[in-house]
Amino acid sequence: ETIHHLNEVVVMNSLEESNMEHINLFDAVQKTIKNIAAMHLESDVRIENNIDTSTQVLGIAAYVESICLNVITNGIKYRAKTRNSFITLNSYVENEFQVLEVRDNGLGIDLEKHRAKMFGMYKTFDDHKKSRGLGLFITKNQIVAMGGTIEVKSEVNVGTVFKIYFKK
Repeated sequence: ETIHHLNEVVVMNSLEESNMEHINLFDAVQKTIKNIAAMHLESDVRIENNIDTSTQVLGIAAYVESICLNVITNGIKYRAKTRNSFITLNSYVENEFQVLEVRDNGLGIDLEKHRAKMFGMYKTFDDHKKSRGLGLFITKNQIVAMGGTIEVKSEVNVGTVFKIYFKK
């Protein structure tokens, strides 16, 4: 299984820019929300897609959708069950990047403790039974393979903000 995961990363990192295409970011987020409808309904998390319907990014459709899936489902899985939960998605241009900002009011991550291993393989930050520590690892490798980057800000019991930088 580990060899399979590492092989996926090698494939990601050998991506050629000629394989990339213009992808509608609003549509990719909407498709993700539709695909996780059952999880979304069960969780009672309010998801707001505030991305302009004409926003485009340069990338691989499967990677963009995978990135959206991971950050949105993380927001659902790690919601704070003691308050009304939300995930808000916004997008804006910063230098040569189209930034996807995903904000939630979930459990948050102790970055003083976990920042160094945040995007590491098989690294987890909680006692969630189904966590395998691959989602953020794969997400980081996918965005880097497409010429972008990812940042995180988080505060325990307040929430998390992921900023995902896609090429315009």
